[in-house]
Amino acid sequence: MRKKVLVALVALTVVAGCSTPLTERAARVRVIPHDPTAMVGCKTLGSVAGRSQPVLLESAARAEALAHLRDAAARMDADSVTVVNTVVNESVVTLHGVALKCF
Repeated sequence: MRKKVLVALVALTVVAGCSTPLTERAARVRVIPHDPTAMVGCKTLGSVAGRSQPVLLESAARAEALAHLRDAAARMDADSVTVVNTVVNESVVTLHGVALKCF
């Protein structure tokens, strides 16, 4: 029983340690659907990508990749980003998107 608890605690620590906090600028970048109606009036700034480190849970990898994607968009002075492609390779997630200026 103690061993199971220890393994669970170590796994949670590893997953929690891999999360990427959003920068202040990235937190202001909205993620919008890749849909022409959602992007009406937006100016395309360029392509961006976000990639996770290998982690145990795919959901944690997706969250980390999205944080990197939003940060990349923020560096281009975007206020929005849309995900156009997702690649999952074992425990690594890569998101490809487009940085947008909508406001």
